[in-house]
Amino acid sequence: MYFITEPTDLIGKDVGFIHANQFCDATTIVTKDGGILIIKQVFDFEEEPSTIVYNEHQSKKKIYEDRYVKNELDKLGIITENDWAEYELQLKEVEEARRIEFQKEKEERERLDYERLRMKFENTNK
Repeated sequence: MYFITEPTDLIGKDVGFIHANQFCDATTIVTKDGGILIIKQVFDFEEEPSTIVYNEHQSKKKIYEDRYVKNELDKLGIITENDWAEYELQLKEVEEARRIEFQKEKEERERLDYERLRMKFENTNK
């Protein structure tokens, strides 16, 4: 599995799977050699339509949230349940790091508030 970030990289590749139903906001194209490209068409009445190409992080998140595409890629052997288990572990590690950082910031804010209030009440008691 690898992620394609340039639509021109599809030239010469055999497409093995496409997901683009009418309710889908993005189109998923998978090549037979395991390349994944997710693109989104943006229409603006004032400008020409433009195409947004998802990067690797955005693509993984999009596929992870789309059960149908996730199951189809598992059937094709492109992204298996083991790959998703690793991805979920990475998400948990990132979330844990964020939680620890948030806790440290909270403790620091509380300590500063405590110091400020202590100084305020010590000065008023004199």
